[in-house]
Amino acid sequence: MSLARLRRRPHPPDNYVIVGRILSPHGVRGEVKVEPITDNPERFKQLRQVYVGDALHKVVSVRVLPKFVLVRFEGMESPEQAKALSGMYLYIPKEQVMPLPEDTFYHFDLQGMEVVSTSGEPLGTLREILIREANDVFVVDHPRGEILIPAIKDVVKDVDLENRRLVVELIPGLLPWES
Repeated sequence: MSLARLRRRPHPPDNYVIVGRILSPHGVRGEVKVEPITDNPERFKQLRQVYVGDALHKVVSVRVLPKFVLVRFEGMESPEQAKALSGMYLYIPKEQVMPLPEDTFYHFDLQGMEVVSTSGEPLGTLREILIREANDVFVVDHPRGEILIPAIKDVVKDVDLENRRLVVELIPGLLPWES
């Protein structure tokens, strides 16, 4: 897959996380079709309110379907009103995120971490996480250029949230200037 096809998301406001993106209106009563940006779309059923862009919206109803979530907001009564929200992202405060299983991390917890090799060589700062079908990819800023690190157990050896440090195994071909 080319880099051009990797999906990038905006950076949410401080202390907020993205949980979805509005795709389009759905039906005639103001519902919107939402692409969940979470491993647990069922979490939408617990939302009482959510930020859409800069505006706080009260959630009236949620229906979780296999590929998307249908959400209806208070005051949203027509497809025309719902269409105005197309393409916008849904945000919640970080303190409302659900707990994760062991060895699973939220992207916002990893971004900005120092990245080093297993031998202690500094590799840079984790700037961004790209979402791919097979696995996420860490984008690390290094003085010699961008390093793309697959987020897999064979490569990522340790995640130290407290010290903001990520340890990776340098597999052949990982550093673009060593090809």
